[in-house]
Amino acid sequence: MDLNEEQFARLYENCMKLYTYRHIDQPTCQTPDFSRVNSIDALHLATKNLVISFNQKYSSGTVIQAAACAHKYNSKNALLIVFEDIPLKKTRSIDQNGVHVKVINANDMLQDIFEHPLVPRQRLLNDDEKVTIMNRMHVSLEQMAKMSIDDPVSVRLGALRGDIVEIERGQKDDIFYRAVL
Repeated sequence: MDLNEEQFARLYENCMKLYTYRHIDQPTCQTPDFSRVNSIDALHLATKNLVISFNQKYSSGTVIQAAACAHKYNSKNALLIVFEDIPLKKTRSIDQNGVHVKVINANDMLQDIFEHPLVPRQRLLNDDEKVTIMNRMHVSLEQMAKMSIDDPVSVRLGALRGDIVEIERGQKDDIFYRAVL
């Protein structure tokens, strides 16, 4: 996949939004130089909560590389963005050496699905909000309505197993919750 400079800037911007969605600080790094796209294998956006790693191809080696990068930053979560099509039979969520690696095609990160008028406003709850909601509803995580970890919304939010997504439909009081499993 060849990106132009505008697409690369949008991809980078959407990746940085993942840190906001997960309620964590963005990594302190400058916008990568577009000339590095050809050697994108070396680019990582990292904090202790989430490592975003870029690679041209999807293979077991690139998954191991993303997990190693996450270990380097003491993170349990890694997002591997690849620039080739991912075959349907390939696994997109992998646990590698204690690190959860989610694999996403770069094309999926170029569009922000939340900008579409028919997609309701959705956000991840932080830990305090999760406890409050489960206590208020008198349910455990397993008893809540489910959302797949591979659902386009959970992928776009960078959701992990055990997260809760708040979905606001229409009115402010028309709110639903889904557990990501």
